[in-house]
Amino acid sequence: TYFFFFFQAEDGIRDAQESRGLGDVYKRQVLRLGTNRLRGTVPPELASLVALTELGLASNLVSGTLPPELASLVTLAQFDLSNNSVSGTVPPELASLAALEVLVLGTNRLSGTVPPELASLAALEVLVLGTNRLCGTVPRELGRLTQLRHLLLPINSVSGTVPPE
Repeated sequence: TYFFFFFQAEDGIRDAQESRGLGDVYKRQVLRLGTNRLRGTVPPELASLVALTELGLASNLVSGTLPPELASLVTLAQFDLSNNSVSGTVPPELASLAALEVLVLGTNRLSGTVPPELASLAALEVLVLGTNRLCGTVPRELGRLTQLRHLLLPINSVSGTVPPE
């Protein structure tokens, strides 16, 4: 199951040609679809929204795993997928989102460990992974995140200390 979206260009101008799908929405910079009872998986086609700076899918009925294709959203600054039923691991590919400042994946069914690769997100200020099924230790590499102001990992099986820095 995939989401179906209706888009309007931010400038209010519509093309005379029929839309070919998500790839036509190259001007869109913000996509907020939270609290809409959306069902299904996160469509990998979202990766074609190359100018996307904010993706909000919180508080829906999203399930499945995160598609690794999302790693191509290099302008993405905020990603909120909290309060859903997303499973699988936190994809280490998310570490290639160099502009990412806020990553909120809390209250899902994510398992595995916190990927140490997330330490390469130099702009990251907020990391919320609480209320999942994560285990292991807090990666010491996260201590290199000098912009990180909020690290939330409660209600998991993560142990250890928060890295200094």
